[in-house]
Amino acid sequence: EVAGPVWTEVTGNSTYNWTAPHARLSSAASWSAAGDDVYVSSDHAETQATAITITFPGTDASPNRCVSVNRAGSTPPVGTDVLSGASITTTGNSKIIWGACSAYIYGIIHNCATGSTSTNIQFNGNSLILKFDACAFNLIATGTAGLINMANSAAGGVIWNNCTASFAATGQGILNSGGMFEWRNFPDSVAVTGATIPTNLFKADATIGPKIILDGLDLSASGSGKTLVAATASASKISGCKLGSS
Repeated sequence: EVAGPVWTEVTGNSTYNWTAPHARLSSAASWSAAGDDVYVSSDHAETQATAITITFPGTDASPNRCVSVNRAGSTPPVGTDVLSGASITTTGNSKIIWGACSAYIYGIIHNCATGSTSTNIQFNGNSLILKFDACAFNLIATGTAGLINMANSAAGGVIWNNCTASFAATGQGILNSGGMFEWRNFPDSVAVTGATIPTNLFKADATIGPKIILDGLDLSASGSGKTLVAATASASKISGCKLGSS
């Protein structure tokens, strides 16, 4: 009697290094356990025409780490292999959503939606903390109501360190509709890139109280006719930032 084939799932198994990777970051996130490290090749460039939702199982006590690295380096990667550049992209009217989890994310470029839609990059961390380092958050679609939306609960928060944001319409901006948002760059790194600068960088939300911290940002692109924080929004601390001469 001849035995049939035996199939073994190897996707993402560290034994196989880069020869059997996950195709999508969301799959790697759901496959991992709390506290796991996930490495994304710096030339990774996934695109899909539906929403991308990324939810790691990490908690504040056992967060995940997701790091963009040079695939030509060591396996598993070491500190010198850290290299930003991996990207996730949606097309059409499709959001990029970070779900309720605690994680540290390094070097991931977010490109959200296409066309004239109003679509969000959204953070649903609830009571947990999401930390992003050397990441970019780009609203590509030109709809005037597009947002980078911090939709956490009051106990949660989002931290950006050395991250950038770009927009495709002056009516777009950042809305902190829940917990704490900290945006820190050093030293005086450009915060908002590209030619389109929002009329109100931080959109109005009268319900959240002073939960925005801006530190070490070059905000000089928001010059004449622009407002950093809308009148009914609020910021608890703006320090060490470069402002436009106007």
